[in-house]
Amino acid sequence: MTEERPQLSVPSHNHDAEELRSAPPLSLGRIPDTDAAHNLTTQISDDLRSHLGDRAKAALGGRDRGQERRIRETGIILAGLLRHGLSGDWSAVNESPSTWFWKASRKLPVKHNAFWTKVKAMRALGLLDYVPGSRFKNVWGDYHGDAARLRPSRTLIDMAQRYGCTPSTAGEDWKLIAPAPIELLAPKELLVFTEIPTKVRGRINEASRQPMNVPSGCDDLQVFMQLLTARLAETEFTRCARPVLQARFIGMREFGGRIYARGADNYQNGIGKTERSHITMSGEAVAELDLSASYLSIALALLGSLAPEGDPYSLPGLEETHRDAIKHWFVLFWQSGKAPQKWPKKTPSAIRESIKPQEIKGPAFARYPALKDVENILPETLRASIPKPMQNWAVGQYLTGVEASIMREAMSSILEARGIVLPMHDGLLVSRSCVEIARKSLENACIARLSRKIRIVVE
Repeated sequence: MTEERPQLSVPSHNHDAEELRSAPPLSLGRIPDTDAAHNLTTQISDDLRSHLGDRAKAALGGRDRGQERRIRETGIILAGLLRHGLSGDWSAVNESPSTWFWKASRKLPVKHNAFWTKVKAMRALGLLDYVPGSRFKNVWGDYHGDAARLRPSRTLIDMAQRYGCTPSTAGEDWKLIAPAPIELLAPKELLVFTEIPTKVRGRINEASRQPMNVPSGCDDLQVFMQLLTARLAETEFTRCARPVLQARFIGMREFGGRIYARGADNYQNGIGKTERSHITMSGEAVAELDLSASYLSIALALLGSLAPEGDPYSLPGLEETHRDAIKHWFVLFWQSGKAPQKWPKKTPSAIRESIKPQEIKGPAFARYPALKDVENILPETLRASIPKPMQNWAVGQYLTGVEASIMREAMSSILEARGIVLPMHDGLLVSRSCVEIARKSLENACIARLSRKIRIVVE
């Protein structure tokens, strides 16, 4: 395995453990690409000089011979941290030079010592939040130690915004030019299962997410992942890292099952939507097909309720200005299997300050009364096998499983037609010439699983 998502040990910090555990690897394949980003980089590079050791201090009064290299490396580090970190997201990067992150074959543009020297200087300036790593096995059973967590501090975020670098401009400010290579997985690593977690004092115990053996009856899943991986190995990709995919389940094949792309510069979440639209597959432009309101549409079908008409997130009595809050409410609803009582810490302030989640519950159930009994989505045999404290949690995992099964069936049809396809959780990324095949494959998969179509959006 070449990439990790380890679980940190008991911390001496007050950061969210799950956010730290799920932090993706840091990208070192980006550079500043706007005047605002260049100006911010130059200022921070100058600020770092007095913190970069005796040689740099000695040069402060004279010619700055290392300026060009320092600016270049500072820009690459900032680009990796700020592309997603302006929204508060963490990145993982190994501290030990002997780990996979710093392998010479990855040909990273910033070497280990230069990186950590500058990170130490940034921390001295109060520009970074930092959580040290430790040596352990991660949740997928792989031994990769010393992975620290880094993100921009409030000081750096405020400074970036003063220069004009914001979350909304991040896609333009920090350009991906050299996606880091990712090693292929062994066949047995294409499919992974973890135990169904437990709760402690009402919260998921992250330590209980332990790896487990693949259950019997999953041979078809293994065959599918091998076929998909083999087809992608024949395909040339540009503007993203070569896709390395892994299907992840929780406890049983009915729970989870989404296929995740690995690596810091992967096409799913390593790059933005605009960047993704510039990907080519074997020289051909791509199109994205999404199931409209995927979880809501699937849940209503499983509950025998009518499909949503018009805007699925238009609720009675709530203005259009609350649409983002309504979508966020539904995300939390599916995650927990019940109506949220309060907004989590990660909820954007614009939503938090505009409306309370309790004010959405009534209108949501008024438009979709079947959702009052959302736990009925779980088949009785599955519900009986799940501990009662985890049954609400299981609702969202089962919905994910149904969605994933629809995507696998659609992708299988596309692959049989010799098309190229990449999974996008609630949608597919295909070559432009394959759009109609993909649309029909998705429609047929929905009918086979749900006995109805779901509206498909093509971008």
